[in-house]
Parts: sequence; C-alpha cells; structure tokens
Amino acid sequence: MKKPKLILLCMLMTISVLAQKKKEQTLIDWNTYDFSKTFSYRNGGGKKDIAKQKRIFIADIVVNQVITAVGKQTGSTNFAKMTVGLSGIDTKAYQQIVQEVYALAIQQLKDEGYEVLSDDEVAQNKFFSEEKESESLFVGRVKEDLTPYKELGNQVVSIRPVGKFAVRNSKVTAGIWYNKLCKALDAQAVSIALNVTFMAFDGSRLGGARIEGKPLLDAGAMMMWSNANGGMWVFPGQHMYGNPSWIKSGIEETNSETNLFGSVRSAYVVQAAQDEYLKEVKGILAGATKTFISTMINEGK
Repeated sequence: MKKPKLILLCMLMTISVLAQKKKEQTLIDWNTYDFSKTFSYRNGGGKKDIAKQKRIFIADIVVNQVITAVGKQTGSTNFAKMTVGLSGIDTKAYQQIVQEVYALAIQQLKDEGYEVLSDDEVAQNKFFSEEKESESLFVGRVKEDLTPYKELGNQVVSIRPVGKFAVRNSKVTAGIWYNKLCKALDAQAVSIALNVTFMAFDGSRLGGARIEGKPLLDAGAMMMWSNANGGMWVFPGQHMYGNPSWIKSGIEETNSETNLFGSVRSAYVVQAAQDEYLKEVKGILAGATKTFISTMINEGK
C-alpha cells in the first residue's frame, strides 16, 4: 500500500516549521481549554444531513508526527540548516493513546444517537473494490509497523489505531470523492487528523545565515465531516502549543543512525519524557476531537 502524499499536511507543516520564536505561556489544562478557537471552518453544504442521517463511520483518526525536523535559513552568500530528531518515545505507547481517543469518539457519537459503522462492515463495501490505489489514497487495515515518509524535508509518521480499517483521500482535487463514499455506505463520514511537530526554528541573515532551534510541541487540527450532500472542513486556526514538561533534555548533538523514536538519524536530537509528551498529545487530540464532533452536531441542529 502506497503512502498518501499529504498535501494538506504540507500546508500546516509550512506554518509550523518556518522560523518562529517560542512564546512564554502559562501551563495549559487541556480539560478546560477552549479548542473551538483553534478551528477555521469551511461549509460545503449538507448541514441538514448531520442531524438527519444517523449512520456514521469514523473513516480516519490519525496523528501525523514529525520525527525529524529540518530548519533552513538562506543568507546573501551562505546557507544554514539544522536537522533535529525526536527520541525517547515507544511507538506502541503512541498508538495506544490514539486508540483511546478513537474509542472516546465512538462513544461520544453513540451517546448523541448515532449508529457507528464497524470497520468490518465498511471494508466489505464494493465501493473500495472499484477504487484504484494512488499516492493520495489510503485504504486498508492499519498495521503495527510505522513507515516514515518525507514532507517538506521533514520525516513524518502517521499514527493510527492498529487494526482499524482506515480511509483517507488527501488529494486536493478529490472533489466529491467523500460524498460518493458516504452515498455508497449510506452513512456520514468523519476524518480526524492532528499534525504535530516538536521543534521551532528561528533564522537570521545578519552577519550570514544562522539557524537556531528550540523544542516546542506544536499541533494543528485537520478535520472533516462529510455526507452524500456535502460536508464541513476544519483547517488550522490558532496553533495548540503543548506544555514544556515533556522536554527531558535540550538539543544534543548525535551521530546515531536508528529509526523512529529510538534515536532518529540526525545531527541533533531532543530527548522526550514519554509520559509527559504523550499526555500532551492525547490532551490535544481528545479535546480537539470532542469539540469538533459536538460543534458539527450543533451546526446540524
């Protein structure tokens, strides 16, 4: 199965990885945080169906995590580049928090009176047998192994609940693809994506190109609620910056060559305290997901 070329992810990562300075902030309690301010909406119709059509499928729930971040700065006569890897996180532990938020989303929809379609029911639909695999299309059971891919020079992994039948079409010109999917399923479809990076870069051209990096958990939501007659999309509004308690160490030099969260191949590495890092990601993912679902349901009333 080919990995999708996540064009929408590129949009967010462009914002996240470009030069920016870490701002001073008070500690955030994700249980009381107002996630609605982090959303920018686009209404594509079908609003009445949100309340009318009570069958629904969570097509995808994913965290797109940068594991090797690259910062660049061009001067008048020279060029500066910094590559930093994320270390100290177990992949299974990360997958588990996504699984837990997935379960919360299912329960929330059921509590609101929706019938949530099972993965097995959807996987057997003839719609998928007629679809041709492409770079933008991800369809299939989620495996435990993670395969890094490149976005804007960064290495990224997409973390989903293991065993889930996931569906995502990231092509900008997908058009009515999701509407056709919903018609075939006789259901609505929800897609939830959180794009996360762990670094901020600050560049300067004074006296020649210079680049500096600071550990900073930066997240943005990309979400979609579709039905046969339209859909509503969420784009990054305000960024969600995680609390800094996850930073086990600053940026350290390394010559390591392993993969994923062990000690990513890079010139520098940031060691993360796993429990604190995953607590931040889960708090953001769970809060954004809950707010998105409740907001969409209220929109349809």
